[in-house]
Amino acid sequence: MYCPLLFMFETPRFPLELTIRPERSHDISRIRAVNERAFGQPDEAALVDAARARGERTISLVAVNGERLVGHVLFTPVTIQGPGCVHEAVGLARRLELRERVRVDGHNWLAARVGGPGYGSVQHHDGWQRGIFAHTSPVYIAVGGEWWMFNRDTAEYMLTLIDGCLSYVRHTAPRRPDAETTFHHGEPDHVAYLERPFLEAREALHRRLHRLGIAH
Repeated sequence: MYCPLLFMFETPRFPLELTIRPERSHDISRIRAVNERAFGQPDEAALVDAARARGERTISLVAVNGERLVGHVLFTPVTIQGPGCVHEAVGLARRLELRERVRVDGHNWLAARVGGPGYGSVQHHDGWQRGIFAHTSPVYIAVGGEWWMFNRDTAEYMLTLIDGCLSYVRHTAPRRPDAETTFHHGEPDHVAYLERPFLEAREALHRRLHRLGIAH
């Protein structure tokens, strides 16, 4: 997993005449200062110092406004591995390794959530109002046979959500008459196009419930 390190600019002086050039030895303390001010903490600046000490500076550029160093960007080596191939590249990133013991007694899935300091202060506009964060794709873990998971309450709640979405598409969502609109999907019935994934999801849930002998 890779977590991007974005190095923001300090507010420059105007008129704005930026010079972009490679990092020099006398810039190091000023680079540290601009990163600390940009992030409001020393952690990212310490990562830059550590990458420099390890010789991981593929590209390190600074932005200078007059005599002031106002910005910094660091590219570090990135290894991209796939089946039968390895590619070496550079990126605005660092590698993050997570090591933790997790007890798994049955079929399950795991994902890693990534959030910056104080990420909970900026909330999603949803019912949970969770802090904004990123996460990896799930890793599915099968225990004692082929993987599967099912929860009746979750399935029934999903059916309720699907019915609500269909009601919105059919009765609430604003739309122009199909005869006056050209849609990218090229189908004559736009409402049918919008309904289709919800109907397919509802049918899949009904099949699962019937297969498990759950009345609904």
